[in-house]
Amino acid sequence: MSEVLKEFLIDFSVNVYETIAGFSLILGLFRFSFNKTYFINTLIAAVVMAQTSYLLRFPLDLPFVTSFFMLVWIFLFLWRLFRIHPFYASLMAVTGYMTYITIQEFLLIFASLFVGFEKIIGNFHLGKTLQVGSSSVSFLVYFLLSRKRIGFSFVPDKTEMKIKLDYIHRMLLMVTILSAFVICFTSFLAINFEFVMVIISATFMGVLIYLTYLNERSKTNTG
Repeated sequence: MSEVLKEFLIDFSVNVYETIAGFSLILGLFRFSFNKTYFINTLIAAVVMAQTSYLLRFPLDLPFVTSFFMLVWIFLFLWRLFRIHPFYASLMAVTGYMTYITIQEFLLIFASLFVGFEKIIGNFHLGKTLQVGSSSVSFLVYFLLSRKRIGFSFVPDKTEMKIKLDYIHRMLLMVTILSAFVICFTSFLAINFEFVMVIISATFMGVLIYLTYLNERSKTNTG
């Protein structure tokens, strides 16, 4: 087996694993059961996103736009495959992605204490190990959320509905858009401003989850 083929298979399989973990984290955060239909949809999304990621980072040599395309794919799959309203699909995509990024960055900082940041970033196999670790933690979070029945339950399972843009929804929309910009620049910021990126992503993740909690509470009170 050639080295290029071996590298592709490792990259592809790890990215598929990462995508499944990411979608499970998103579904867990918003209390969607990972049923057979959702699992099949996730497999489809995983194959497409893994292939897109590989093409952007290697043949096309455009690693800095990978986060943007991954976020767009997650949104589109949640909207069209999982049949979630586009407003909530964008909220779920950004919240889940930001949570995963924060998990990965904390693991990166921890691993850097023993191996070194530059070595992890510059080594293909160490980078893949970091992805597997982050994905495994995401799976663990999903299982804990599912087991304890913790998460947000206000997202409707239908696409045709009107969203009332009250104060909380306007704040959610604004923070979602800002968080999406942070995600799109993750690759550049993580390489050049490692600790700053951790603070930024953790802050935005906290604000998103807090606003989501306020929305959950308002839905519960009015329901």
